[in-house]
Amino acid sequence: MADGSFETVRRTRSELTQALVRLNGKPFSFSNYPMFKAIYDGGYQELLMMTCRQVGKSTTLANFIISESIAVPHFKNYFLCPTQEQTHRFSSDRVGTTITYSPLIKKYFTNAGTSARVLSREFANGSKIQFSYATDDADRARGVSCDRLSLDEVQDMILSVVE
Repeated sequence: MADGSFETVRRTRSELTQALVRLNGKPFSFSNYPMFKAIYDGGYQELLMMTCRQVGKSTTLANFIISESIAVPHFKNYFLCPTQEQTHRFSSDRVGTTITYSPLIKKYFTNAGTSARVLSREFANGSKIQFSYATDDADRARGVSCDRLSLDEVQDMILSVVE
């Protein structure tokens, strides 16, 4: 809105994602992945996806993080994966690119005062995404308060603890 306030709109996560997110320059759609619509709208307290490669897990995780950050003011997401390279790639290529090329997200949820750093992104509604990695030093992942913790490639973090 023009005065900087926000209007409440009720939508499912899948509807919000399809309305706001652009992927590779095109509106995000479930047409190629209809099975994910139930995952988006499930409202699960915990979700574990065990799937093969290249089925959209990272895109789904990025969309969850972005849509929740947009939908809930002052929401704190924390993303954790094994390596610095994986973390930077996810933050830049999945989250950053989605925000940059989604006109409505960029227009209404980012501004000059919001951080767009690789390890910390903020939105105009006060929501924040923190990114970190933990294989080489688990202490790096401590002390961050959040509303939602998202883990990617968790099997690699578990293996490094066991070894």
